[in-house]
Amino acid sequence: MGSCTSSITPEIDVREIFRIINDIDTFRSFIDYTKKMKYMKHVYTTLKCNNVIGGDDTLTTCIKPFNVFAMYASGKLPNNVDQTILGTYANDWMICHNKPECDTNWSNVNDKVASMCGPDENGPGHVFITTKNLHWKYFNILPIVYYKDVTFLLKLKEVAMHYTKQRGWRKAGFYFHCYPHNTVNSLHLHVCNEDERYVGHRHEELKYKNLSLDAAIKVASE
Repeated sequence: MGSCTSSITPEIDVREIFRIINDIDTFRSFIDYTKKMKYMKHVYTTLKCNNVIGGDDTLTTCIKPFNVFAMYASGKLPNNVDQTILGTYANDWMICHNKPECDTNWSNVNDKVASMCGPDENGPGHVFITTKNLHWKYFNILPIVYYKDVTFLLKLKEVAMHYTKQRGWRKAGFYFHCYPHNTVNSLHLHVCNEDERYVGHRHEELKYKNLSLDAAIKVASE
């Protein structure tokens, strides 16, 4: 892409313009902005310059930058989570767990990196589903919706619903954190057990950027 400079508004300014991206209306407005401002070109250039995207347009799996979900998906970082719960979906998707201390401290209001929902007797109440497809267009929900890959999102919903059914959850939430509100530059769907007994303070604190999977599907379909 050439120079690592860009005239597009930096991410920190975009976060000021779009402080909330958590529903159909706010997400649609952001997608409209990306089209008007050609923001996706800026995103691609930024990721390339920061070595998040390699020469083959796939996410890098090196130590710097350390991209945890891409590392899991590539097999370069061992994922000790039992994937058999996904059945045949495990060919293309992967369940990842949060750090143990994040699950343990889910109800500690002073912990600002705790899991959004607490564990039950069978495991954590806040897990992540990532894709094994490392092409850069799947690094975040932003390009997936920008390029209208509804098929991908519908399959991800199928996987998420399968997982929560296997866990026996009666009420589940599926959320993305849209770039530039994300903290990791590889796709991970937040899958939460929203039984009222397990919903923690971080669920509410992250509400401003908890964009539901259904909202993403709706905007991608328009």
